[in-house]
Amino acid sequence: MKYIKEYNEYVDPFDEDDWDEVEPLEPDGTFLTWLKIKYPDKNKWKYIKEIFCYNQKLTDLIGIEKFINLEILDCSSNQLTELDVTKNINLISLFCSSTLDMTLKSIDKLDVSKNIELKTLYCYNNQLTELDVSKNIKLITLVFYNNQLTEIDVTKNIKLEELHCDHNQLTELDVTKNVKLEYLSCYNNQLKLNGLNVNKNIDLEIKKPSWITL
Repeated sequence: MKYIKEYNEYVDPFDEDDWDEVEPLEPDGTFLTWLKIKYPDKNKWKYIKEIFCYNQKLTDLIGIEKFINLEILDCSSNQLTELDVTKNINLISLFCSSTLDMTLKSIDKLDVSKNIELKTLYCYNNQLTELDVSKNIKLITLVFYNNQLTEIDVTKNIKLEELHCDHNQLTELDVTKNVKLEYLSCYNNQLKLNGLNVNKNIDLEIKKPSWITL
C-alpha cells in the first residue's frame, strides 16, 4: 500500500518519520489508521505480542507484517478479503473468522505454511477453498467450519485435540493419525459411509451426521 505525497514521490506510510501526518485520526476501515489510533508509538511495535482488532470494520490488514514478534492476532468479524501472515512467524494463535452476514466480504485465501508455531487457528465463516496445515504440526485447535473446502489433510497434526470442519464439502476425512483428538464436528459435508474412521481416537467426542455408522 503506497501513499503519494505532494511532490508525487511514492512512500511506504508505515516507514514515514512523520507518523502524525494524517489528521484528524478518524476510523476509515484501514489497518494503518487503526494502528495510529491504537498504537501511536510505532517504535514499540517490535515489542507487541498481541493484537486484538476484532469487529473494527477493517477492510485490510496491510502492515501486520511489521509486528514480527506477534503471538496472538484476533482480526475476526471485519471485512477482510485477504490476510497475509507469512511474516508473522511467531504466531501461536490466529483468529480470522468472518461473520455470517453474506453481504460482507470474507477471506478466500489463507497461507499459514510459515506459521510453524501455530497452536490455535480459527478461520470459520470464510470462503476458503483450500487450507494447508501440513507445516503446522503444533496445532491443537483447528476450526474452519462454513467454508468451501473439498479436502483437508490433518495427518501431520498429531497434537490436534479439537477439529471443527462442518459445513464444507469434504468427502473424506482421515483422523487416524490424530490420536489425541477429543472433539470432532464434521456434519453437513459430503462424507462417504466409509469416509470417516475413528477407531484409533479413543478419547473422541464426535458430532456427526446421524447416518454415519462408526
